[in-house]
Amino acid sequence: MLNKRKQKLPIFLMTFLTSIILAITISTNFYISNEFNKTNTFNDPTSLKTADIFSDIIIDDTGGGDYTWEEFKASGYCSGSGTSGSPYLVEDHIFDNDGLGDDCLAIINSRKYFILRNCTFRDSALFDAGLFLDNVTNGVIDECFAYDNYIGFDLDNVNDTEITDNHIYENIAGMTLEGSNFNTIDNNNVSANIDIGIYISSSSSNTISDNLLNNNQNFHGIWLVSNSNENEIFGNTANLNTIGIAIDGPCTGNTISNNEVINNTNSGIQLDDADNNILSSNIANDNTIYGIYLLGGSEDNTISNNEANDNSVIGIGLENSHKNTLLSNTANDNTVNGIYLASGSQYNTVLKNILNYNDVSGIYSDFCSNNEYIQNKLNHNGVGGILLESCQDSVIHDNTAYNNLVNGISINNANNITCTDNTVYENNQNGILLSDSDECKIENNNAHHNGFDGIRIYDNSRWNVIKSNIARYNNLSGIHLLTNCRNNLVMDNTASYNEEHGILLDSSDINTLTGNTASNNEMNGIHLFSSDSNSIFSNTANNNKNGTFLDNSNNNIVANNIFLGNDDCYNETGSTGNIFFDNICTSAGKGLAIDLSTILLIICIIEGVIIAAAASMYFIKKRKS
Repeated sequence: MLNKRKQKLPIFLMTFLTSIILAITISTNFYISNEFNKTNTFNDPTSLKTADIFSDIIIDDTGGGDYTWEEFKASGYCSGSGTSGSPYLVEDHIFDNDGLGDDCLAIINSRKYFILRNCTFRDSALFDAGLFLDNVTNGVIDECFAYDNYIGFDLDNVNDTEITDNHIYENIAGMTLEGSNFNTIDNNNVSANIDIGIYISSSSSNTISDNLLNNNQNFHGIWLVSNSNENEIFGNTANLNTIGIAIDGPCTGNTISNNEVINNTNSGIQLDDADNNILSSNIANDNTIYGIYLLGGSEDNTISNNEANDNSVIGIGLENSHKNTLLSNTANDNTVNGIYLASGSQYNTVLKNILNYNDVSGIYSDFCSNNEYIQNKLNHNGVGGILLESCQDSVIHDNTAYNNLVNGISINNANNITCTDNTVYENNQNGILLSDSDECKIENNNAHHNGFDGIRIYDNSRWNVIKSNIARYNNLSGIHLLTNCRNNLVMDNTASYNEEHGILLDSSDINTLTGNTASNNEMNGIHLFSSDSNSIFSNTANNNKNGTFLDNSNNNIVANNIFLGNDDCYNETGSTGNIFFDNICTSAGKGLAIDLSTILLIICIIEGVIIAAAASMYFIKKRKS
């Protein structure tokens, strides 16, 4: 018998007792595609063919087993000569276990070409396999059945072998590869196994394609671990597992594409400590927690063109993962967030994703830094389009946030966030909310038709720059500084046509407002309430009720502004120590006020003087001539 130690899957032992019970009662009522369902049943195919039955056979071409290939052929059990043109053909046999333990069929130390076709492998011993290949190349396993084994197919140090069109079910593990490279695993049905579908360890450059991996109950449909690199995993269906496809690193350079991973009890696809992998064009919907999930320091992965919708928690999540690119994914209708960056995830780029109708946010990031959120569409979400909580040194650029239930973009307890060139409109509260945050830049955004303010700076936010934004047609104010916001620069913004004020300072001191246009608002162009020691200069506030109104606000400077066409140039009530000078107005007010008729009169006088001087010079020259 084969003397070998099967210690590579101790994780299966933990669930073995449970597995025995489940194996008795497990349902095989799961989908089998036409391509896989050659017999339209998973019943024992021996009823459909004449078969030889073998127990615990070892083919060892070095002579250490029951047979060499030539001896097996000489016994009449296979045909062929072991060459590429005439491989050994083992066909229509049944391999089982005689009750003494071991694998049903083991092929070891083989370099000959061989095909196993339409064979059945069943009832292996504990920790053993229906089919065990060790130190093997040039094999083909095609249209075989493996069931009621501890492992259906077990490949150790197997290279250049094809596993195609097989049915592997009701085993503890369907298929395992260890130290095996350049193999093709294609079009197999590896479903309804107790623990796992396909397990790949320390194996590289394999192709795993178009397999059905459903209802592998305790673990995953496909599981890559321990330096399994540069594998191609595409076109597979992995549903109703714990995780559809999982990579536990270190693993690098794998491509996972065009797979369907839905209705898994944890995540559709999960990467843990896995770097430089590509996840593209997968469908990861309706999973219990995440559609796609990266954790454990996974870095430099590209997540692109995937669909992660209707998951019970998160569409795409990153936890403590860095330098990844999330590009052109769709994450809609998730119960919490479309994309979630958490726990110190840094230097990630979230670009051109569609993140709509999520119950909380399109993008939610907490305790993260140095991330970029660019050109995403974030509409109709239950709380907000983008929400950054306790983040720093990040960029929010050129996103569209429309019709979110609370805010378009929210930045809370953050530092050095650059928020530029975003379009935020028709959100139920604010277009952009900056709260308890310092040294941020809110620039060149377009915030219009929002239910509250276009841009609201709130709650102890300091040393921020609010510059060159357009904040128009909002139901309250265009720009609003509220509750102890200090030392902020509000510069070169357009805050017009709002239902209340263009720019409102409420309980906010020592701010500078300069170069802004705040015109055609229903109430005041610039309004201060309980706000002291602010500088308001070189602004234009026309056609409002008041150009500037100071209410219970003291020691402010209002200078060099243009206030034309307002009901009142500027006003103050309950305020002291304010200074008004060099403002241009069309109505009487405090300080130096010059109305439009006076300006026109002065211009006419100057023009008259110039004309008279010219005429005088003309007549003087005329007399001299």
